[in-house]
Amino acid sequence: MRKRKQQRASEQINSFIGKEVQFDGKLTFTGSVKIDGHFKGEIKAASGNLIVGDEGVVEANIHVARAVCSGEIRGRVTADESVNVHVPGKVFGHIQAPTVVIEEGVRFEGSCKTTPPDVDTKQADKEGLKFAETLPSSKKPAKSDA
Repeated sequence: MRKRKQQRASEQINSFIGKEVQFDGKLTFTGSVKIDGHFKGEIKAASGNLIVGDEGVVEANIHVARAVCSGEIRGRVTADESVNVHVPGKVFGHIQAPTVVIEEGVRFEGSCKTTPPDVDTKQADKEGLKFAETLPSSKKPAKSDA
């Protein structure tokens, strides 16, 4: 049943950020958005689904209904329903949701808190920005000629 929900979310994608796209800013949406590029900023979608594809990199505080990640997320992920992280996914930060599924083989560095669905997550969003600013950037170090 879980796979059916994930397939339904990915079949109804309203917007797509491709792998050659870099976007800085605030993203607010309803429906489903898939990110295969690089997004930095803030993502909010109280009734939306965020899908981070295999090549997607997201550096943001995220508050959505459902999040599915097989790429990389750096920051705080707050979901009102669920967070699913699939191989080869990486999450560096804090996850908070009623249901959290992290597959074997995923790289996860941070903390995770499962909360009842009726918990107010506004305070978590406020604290998330401070937490995300302490995380290292995903920029790769420059090569040395030495």
